[in-house]
Amino acid sequence: MSDPSANLNGELREPSDDEIVAAIRAAETPDEIRAAWEPLLIRYQPMMHSLCRQMLGQSGQTEDACHDAMVRVMRGFHTFDDKAKVSTWIYRVTMNCCLSRLRKDTRRKARVVSESTLNRPKPGSGGSGASLSDLLPQSREPSAAGSVEQSDQRALVIEALGHLDPDLRSVLLLRDAQSLDYAQIAELLEVRVGTIKSRIFRARLALRQAVERVRAGRLGPNESASNEDDEQSE
Repeated sequence: MSDPSANLNGELREPSDDEIVAAIRAAETPDEIRAAWEPLLIRYQPMMHSLCRQMLGQSGQTEDACHDAMVRVMRGFHTFDDKAKVSTWIYRVTMNCCLSRLRKDTRRKARVVSESTLNRPKPGSGGSGASLSDLLPQSREPSAAGSVEQSDQRALVIEALGHLDPDLRSVLLLRDAQSLDYAQIAELLEVRVGTIKSRIFRARLALRQAVERVRAGRLGPNESASNEDDEQSE
C-alpha cells in the first residue's frame, strides 16, 4: 500500500487537510489518535493563537483561550460534518471561544491588536473599504515628530478597539487583521455576505466614534473644546 504522505517521486510531502481528517477518523488506538491529531494542531495552532491574541490582547486570557479552543476542537470533532473546510470550522470554534470570554467580561478594555496589524495592507479581494490603518492621518514627509504622532494615533485605535462590542470587533479583525474577504467571513460566522458588509460598516463607524471618545478623554474637556474651536476657525 502506498504512503499517502509521499508524492510520485517518493518524496515526503505535507498531508492535505482532508487526509488529516480521514486519518483522525480512522485512528483507534491512543497512539494512532495522537499521531493523527499532531499535524492538524501544528498546522493551525499559530492561527488560533494569533486570533486569540488579537481578540483578547496580550494577557493570560490569550493562552487560556487558545488552549480552550484546541480542547473544543478535539472534543467536538465529531460535530464536524465536512460542509465547511476544516480550517473554517477551526476558525469558528476559536472565534466562539474568544467571544464567549469577551461577553462574560463586557467591561474589559483589551489591547487587541499590534502595530503590525494596523500596518497590514488591505486584502485585495472581497470589496473595498477603509482598513484600520486608514483611520490614521497619513504624513507626506516622515519626521521624528511625525513618527511620534503616528505612534500616538495607533495607540488611540488600539485602545478604541477594546471599547467595541465583541461582535463588531470580531468582524473588523477578521477582515483587517486576518485578511479574510467578505465571503470567507460570512462562511465563518454562518451569515449572509450582505450581513457581513453591514456589520463591517457599522464596526468602522463605531471604531471612529470610539477613537474620538478616547482622544477626548485623553485631552480633557478644556483641550478638546479648544481643538474643536481651532478646527472651526480654519
